[in-house]
Amino acid sequence: MPHQFNLPKSLQFQEQYYVLHINLAFLESHGCLQTSKLRMFRIICLIVLFKESDIDALKVIECLKSTGMPIKEIKKFIDWCSVGDSSLQQRYDMFLERKTAVEAQLEELNKTMKLINHKCENYKTALDAGTEDIHKNNKIGNF
Repeated sequence: MPHQFNLPKSLQFQEQYYVLHINLAFLESHGCLQTSKLRMFRIICLIVLFKESDIDALKVIECLKSTGMPIKEIKKFIDWCSVGDSSLQQRYDMFLERKTAVEAQLEELNKTMKLINHKCENYKTALDAGTEDIHKNNKIGNF
């Protein structure tokens, strides 16, 4: 359950909305966040408050970042969003490209997982046997 901060009722927010693994200052410096969207208050320390729509936008930015998309491309996407409906095709095409990139990453991760599982199994049987000599002639194969 998210922690409710002890702030005046008008300023209360839930911690879950702010646990975003992104560097907001970095995104702002690259033009991905509009300074006008950051409303700052001093209450013991600096707290940045966002509207729910801002949080949704930050989640999309984090999603794009996690696919390996360069910050300049993320900025281009944000610019397209601010243009509106005339950029729908560009945004759709961009997400199709991201989907293809993520599918390729998943394929590579699945290959990596197969090798890791193979090695775990080998080490388990070697531990059970008390020696790794039982795998002396085993080759890794097509991993």
